[in-house]
Amino acid sequence: MADKDTTVEQTTKKEPCYVHKFRKPFEWESKSYETLNFYFEKLTGQDLIDVEREMNAQGDIALEASTSLVFQCKIAARAADIGSDVLMKMPAKEFNRICGRTQRFLLT
Repeated sequence: MADKDTTVEQTTKKEPCYVHKFRKPFEWESKSYETLNFYFEKLTGQDLIDVEREMNAQGDIALEASTSLVFQCKIAARAADIGSDVLMKMPAKEFNRICGRTQRFLLT
């Protein structure tokens, strides 16, 4: 059984859990995005705690992390290795699709 766990770990490091394809390229600070790769499986409990602490320091309180758009946005940004400001400037439909995927990850 340990071999199977190792294989899953190796696969998740190479392949994204979710690839978001934009309806039309999104541009932010001179960079164009056609797709974004999200590696949710690389996240740790410490990432979740760090996001919660960051939010608290900014005065954002999430009563339930899985339903907080701010929490979802910050977790998604970590999974994609981008700043949360990039996600926050996306068109609402794109942002909602990404946050929805993040919420499903948080709930499973």
